[in-house]
Amino acid sequence: MAVAVVEDSGARAGDPFQQEFIDHLTGLTEAALRSVLDEMPGGAGIPAIVTPGPSTAAGLLQVAYDHDAALVVVGSSSSGLMGRLALGSVTDRIVHTARIPVAIAPRGYELEPGRITRITAGYGGAADESGLIAATAELTRRWSLPLRVVSFTVRPLAAFAATATPGSEQAMIDRWIDQTRDAVTAELAEVRTRIHVPDTEVVVGTGPDWATAMDKVTWRPGEILALGSGAAGVVSQVFPGTVANRILRNSPVPVILMPKT
Repeated sequence: MAVAVVEDSGARAGDPFQQEFIDHLTGLTEAALRSVLDEMPGGAGIPAIVTPGPSTAAGLLQVAYDHDAALVVVGSSSSGLMGRLALGSVTDRIVHTARIPVAIAPRGYELEPGRITRITAGYGGAADESGLIAATAELTRRWSLPLRVVSFTVRPLAAFAATATPGSEQAMIDRWIDQTRDAVTAELAEVRTRIHVPDTEVVVGTGPDWATAMDKVTWRPGEILALGSGAAGVVSQVFPGTVANRILRNSPVPVILMPKT
């Protein structure tokens, strides 16, 4: 379903002029939303809901909860870079308060004809405590998609310039990659005791910064990256940690933020 929110603080409740204005905005919003949907392939069959709310974020999430939605999908801020994810004030509030997964597309993202092709789980840091791999494996099973696991290591060149030779730095990175693969393999083995998980590719992107590390990984058209919530997050609530935020802002593909469970 497609949802638009007409903000109504309720500060002038009972005022007939205020209600008339809200009704007028609701009618305009319904027409605009329906027009957008009618131009989309299959959009004619998508329900359009326009609801009042104290804020856009609160109104959208309330509709999602009322309809037992599995996922909230929002776009990037119009002030962000083309092809990258950027959180505006509304999106930022949604991803920090939602109790269900939130999907965000890069600005200007255009999905090529066809379905979602693969979901990649971002492994590493405190987000592992959210049960991300298990949740993503269940999602790929439900959607009949392949699963991949990716991790990133960012090593600024200046940090190693005076303390490590190129050979020792690479050896350190190689050891970290081996440890990451072993940890992912062990977690996948545990998940397979509960649900079926087919053979899963594990990849690691490395670079002096997050953008380079992420670009070192090959992304399919139609791919989605799943990220977990940080250790500071509330249980059953989306709360991206520091690492997830950096990955989010440099991702070239849509991202699903999974709540901590």
